[in-house]
Amino acid sequence: MRYVRDGTVANDGGPVELTFADGAAIYFDAGPDGESLKRVDHPWLDPFTEPPSAENCSFVEKSGKWAVFEIADEPLLNRATQTEVLGTEELVTDEQKVFGLRIRTGDFVIEVFVDSDELYMTVHSS
Repeated sequence: MRYVRDGTVANDGGPVELTFADGAAIYFDAGPDGESLKRVDHPWLDPFTEPPSAENCSFVEKSGKWAVFEIADEPLLNRATQTEVLGTEELVTDEQKVFGLRIRTGDFVIEVFVDSDELYMTVHSS
């Protein structure tokens, strides 16, 4: 997901929706405390339903909105989500607060984690 405002697409952190080859979708975001991971086991639901109200149009024009983007331009992530999930591991603080998740798929590791009220994602070969 990316934040879009005035036609400019930001790509520096924010919510993540992963859809795997079997159709399963997981939505991640920073939790309300800004430190914990929020995980929802279904696709992101856009709060701006179609057709948009005049109020929503005005808000989006002034402030922008989150939008789902395909990952075709991110080949490593694309390959990582097209293989079987082999396992997951919660990332926890010393206080046992879950701040992230490590997902192992085939030859890849996807990590989603919260840092300073923002959600980030990394993908690398295992």
